[in-house]
Amino acid sequence: QDCNTRMAAAHNSGANLGSLHISVNAAKGLSTAKLAGHSDTFCVVELDNSRLQTHVVPKHLSPVWCKPFLLPVTDIHSAVYISVFDQDKNHKTELLGKICIPLLNIESSKPKWFALKEKKLRGRAKGTCPRIELEFILKWNSLKAAFLTINPREEVYLRKSEKFKRRLLNNNVARIKAIAADMKDAGLALQNLIHWESRAWTAAAYLVFLTVTFFFEPFMLPLALIPVFIQKHLATLKERTPTEGEDPVVVEEIDPEKEDNVSFNKIMQIIQDAFPMVQNYLGLVASTVEKLKNTINFSVPFLSIFAVVTLMVVSIILFLIPIRLLIMIAGSGKFIKNFIWPCYETNNEVLDFMSRVPDDEMLEDARELTIIGEEKEDFAEKAKKLL
Repeated sequence: QDCNTRMAAAHNSGANLGSLHISVNAAKGLSTAKLAGHSDTFCVVELDNSRLQTHVVPKHLSPVWCKPFLLPVTDIHSAVYISVFDQDKNHKTELLGKICIPLLNIESSKPKWFALKEKKLRGRAKGTCPRIELEFILKWNSLKAAFLTINPREEVYLRKSEKFKRRLLNNNVARIKAIAADMKDAGLALQNLIHWESRAWTAAAYLVFLTVTFFFEPFMLPLALIPVFIQKHLATLKERTPTEGEDPVVVEEIDPEKEDNVSFNKIMQIIQDAFPMVQNYLGLVASTVEKLKNTINFSVPFLSIFAVVTLMVVSIILFLIPIRLLIMIAGSGKFIKNFIWPCYETNNEVLDFMSRVPDDEMLEDARELTIIGEEKEDFAEKAKKLL
């Protein structure tokens, strides 16, 4: 009872956002971890830096725990992890299934069965439709949650660091490629718009640009983002709605043991294929930072003086001319130049300037070395003069 009192006091602490009451009721269809055809099962509940577990139910594939837990909620954007393990006589454990449930997706006061997944939370766990019954009661302060949303997250110390995994590397590379492809498509669409590929669309976009720029006020920017959220939400709802005659998506189950059992040559081949892209992006970031540094420290005096003069001229222009009018003039120049000269190549003056600034590698390549023979000759001539 003292333990429960201390737990309740911790949950009622003002530092917490709220509390989560979890009832781990039962599980069914678990896989057999022993040759005898049974498992000694227990369940672990994790939320941020809190970790609790049930008692062990021996020799059962459909254990019943009916164990309630009370955990503090420090961030409403966290997720609760429920894991089911088998324990042998040496207290070694084997994962039988796992699920991850974001706190914002929790339905309170409703017992519900959840399908268990494998270790990586991508495929279904082994067994006969393995599942676990849980019941939640979530209490949290929405105003405090909104305040904490724009503050640093609490560091989670219970998470294990990820080792090298082939699938993880492939997924991360695919994610980067997808983001780069979306950015490229957006850039091409903007370029086609400026190049008058469709005169009607470009003319309409130009008029919208002038109108918005002329009447723009700062308070309009947050309002302009709301339709974007609504459009994305409607698109998401449309994707979730199944259409007639559409086949359900089949998720390929992944065998974690087979996935991890990869030859060293295969791993090296994957690294060799993925690292050039990572290497290029790292080089681009380093080169950009070094170019900014070299612009400021007068590594190339001409470019640095040019930058100083340009900044002074821009400051004078901003002082004399309203920024709204400057944006309209600059935008009109982009549209009109491509309308008058269809083959005109659109450029970005800042990027063009930065492309002329050398990075540290270029400066090192251009660094002159002293010639040892000339140094000796100069030293001999000075010695003769002294004599």
